[in-house]
Amino acid sequence: MKGLRIFNKRILRVGLAFCLLMISAFTDTSPEHVSEINTLNSISMEVRDMHFLRLLQEQKEEAHVLRPNESYQLVIDAIAKVEVRNNEENQVFSLTLNNFDVLQFSNDENNTYELLNQNKQCIGTWWLTNKVDQFFIEGELFRELRKDEHIQFIFPEMVRLTNPKPVNTKISLGVADYLKTYNIELPETQPSQRAGLHQSTKYPSLFVTSKIEVNGIKASVAKPGDEVEFFIIATYEGNTKVPIYFRDELNMLQNESGLAVLDDPFATAQPMANISVLVNGVEANTQTWLGNLRDGYVYMEMIKKTVVAISYKIKVKDVSDIPMDSSLMQEGNFLLESKVSVEDIHFTQNLEIKLPRLTPWFTIDDENENDFGDPGEILHIRMGMYNQEATVLEQMVIKSEMETLSLFLVEPESVKVHVYIDSFLQPRNYTLFDLLNGTIKETLQPNQDLEILVVCKLKSMEEFQNQGLETFAITKNKAYIGNVRLENQFTIGRLYYLEASAKKLCLSTCQSPTVSPGDKIEFTMTLTNHGNQSSNNHQLRMNFLNNIEFFDLVKSEQEQPMIMLPFNEDENTKAQALSNLFSSDTAIQVDIPPVTQMDVSFSLYLKPYASIGAYDLDKLAQDLKSELVTSFLLDEQVAFIKQVSIPAGKPLVDVQLQRLDTAEDTVFPGQRVSMQTVITGFDEIAKQTPLQLDVSDFASYVKDIENVPVMITYYDADGNYREVQTSLLNLQAGEDDLVYLQANQQATLTFSLEFLATFAPDVALTMQIEANGIRAQKTLRTTSSIPETGWDRGQSDLLWWFVLPMFVWCSFLLMRGYKKRRYK
Repeated sequence: MKGLRIFNKRILRVGLAFCLLMISAFTDTSPEHVSEINTLNSISMEVRDMHFLRLLQEQKEEAHVLRPNESYQLVIDAIAKVEVRNNEENQVFSLTLNNFDVLQFSNDENNTYELLNQNKQCIGTWWLTNKVDQFFIEGELFRELRKDEHIQFIFPEMVRLTNPKPVNTKISLGVADYLKTYNIELPETQPSQRAGLHQSTKYPSLFVTSKIEVNGIKASVAKPGDEVEFFIIATYEGNTKVPIYFRDELNMLQNESGLAVLDDPFATAQPMANISVLVNGVEANTQTWLGNLRDGYVYMEMIKKTVVAISYKIKVKDVSDIPMDSSLMQEGNFLLESKVSVEDIHFTQNLEIKLPRLTPWFTIDDENENDFGDPGEILHIRMGMYNQEATVLEQMVIKSEMETLSLFLVEPESVKVHVYIDSFLQPRNYTLFDLLNGTIKETLQPNQDLEILVVCKLKSMEEFQNQGLETFAITKNKAYIGNVRLENQFTIGRLYYLEASAKKLCLSTCQSPTVSPGDKIEFTMTLTNHGNQSSNNHQLRMNFLNNIEFFDLVKSEQEQPMIMLPFNEDENTKAQALSNLFSSDTAIQVDIPPVTQMDVSFSLYLKPYASIGAYDLDKLAQDLKSELVTSFLLDEQVAFIKQVSIPAGKPLVDVQLQRLDTAEDTVFPGQRVSMQTVITGFDEIAKQTPLQLDVSDFASYVKDIENVPVMITYYDADGNYREVQTSLLNLQAGEDDLVYLQANQQATLTFSLEFLATFAPDVALTMQIEANGIRAQKTLRTTSSIPETGWDRGQSDLLWWFVLPMFVWCSFLLMRGYKKRRYK
């Protein structure tokens, strides 16, 4: 019996020691985990940053200085100190806000807000509570949280700083163990803090400000007819006498725009600047020549409590005196500035001139809409204006200068001039000569529209030649509507000229006119000669306008090495090399028969795919604005240029890259991952579809990545199912001849990656597949299968199925021995 008791005691001791050893071994006693246990599974967080954002010109900017009269948005950045899983309960948290009673919150305490992770995803909710003047952030999670994952608290409502005492120039705010100190900018209590007041560094007691008055009222915007007065005001509060120099450079009177809208005071008289001096309440006034202020020769000695005010006046011209040509109209409302210097203080005064809101136009349209006045063609000359101002524009003189153009019009003295106001024809009896001589006057009410219409006809080609116009003439024309001046250039004549066009060619049915890589384009040039004699030795060139990288000239010249050109009335042809059309040294020589219109056609291929550096898809989609533009040049000295554009787009291919084995984006050590790419072609014809796969991010994480096999399946041109095997190494270098994608068919790429047994966790690995220049990406993130802190599933099973039963058994033995001793 005694031996049994000794045996039981030994087993009890061994069992208790083993239980304590197991609990110690399988329990994480790190400070973070102990803190988690002591707070009933409360989530441990560490605050890393806190910042106040203020709205500045519709953008948010971080404020490093707090002002009592401004509102801010508060943002708190933190990281998680423990890992939280979805199946854990009581996923709550609480953060103490220290010294936050100095802030005024506009939110309701019942409001709840979203807790965001580093990807701006909502992973929980939080709210603000106030317990006995102590603020707290409290909340709960509903999604998993990784250790060291960034989280963010954003206060949607604005907060303000309560008015601090004048002695408080700094404030410290804390969140949990984090503390941050801000400077406070107090309300202005002295001159140096007032808005628009500049303080001198040379003389700290010298302060300078400025103002602008329009018609005696403080303002910064003036309109035609206003009188503007500019003020420079200096205040000195020092105890010693100081010499001060004043200067205003009057930059607004030194530029074309300023002189166009302002009366130049130096042009007519000797302008003066007024000087007012106030010393201890006693005022004295004098004047100086404005040129002295401009050149910096105004000098004053200032003593304590001295205020010097210097002012000068400039008048804005009346509307009728402002020559509002097209360049001035484009500027619209614009700023005039003047640079001011008072000792070491330099600043700029700005005056905005508000011009009348007038919308004028002046156009010359030809009947066949080719922007050239051909012999015998009808022209429509239009000029007009829309009055957006609230004032009446009375008796505006309407005039046009078209001396050269009028020489080639049929019977210009009998050409009628029609006047329309708000699209209604007015009963007038004007001729073209009235318009040229400036005898037309019209009044335009607010929000009315005025249009002058002249319909005329150009003379015949024979009359052109009789007047000495053998080829063409560029006429320069002007229109005047009140004080608005407009210009227009129009070309007439042209014994010969060039037209051009482009269209997409398809080998089979083609529904879309948009060209994409691999397509064929047919260009047609139309050459016309109006003359009665052959026009010979014209040089014809094509300009790709920096788009030559999109064209496959080698393939184009192999298919059509020569261009066939007509050279006489019998439509005989001669051949010239296609390459001469693009050469900078040579050109195609063209002879145009008399009274002839002939077509010259050729075709060019676009490059078949977007290989690296050979075909810039982004340029095609963005810079070219979805148009492939070229131009043709007929005779450099004559400069007949015709631009040709054709709709262009990216390859008609859709690329998808996905993971097959799971929908998750995380990978564990030793895991095998299956990937699949599906490529769909929407072209009407079969096209070569080169492939390129970039898995460089995975090189240090995957076993033998270069030899990973890739299976490609697709249907060939005969409708047969095909399988092609290659390797990741080949796909990384780019495969050009693996797949010819059929119309509206798919090709599938499948491969598997086996990850190493160990690797760094939380690393983003991105792979990219490119098919015919269209790209798709997939990002996987490495992770560890064993959490760094807390209990994992294996530890939990060991605790419940082994350690705790052992503890219960030892307790049973202990109680049994106790009872036996007691009853004995």
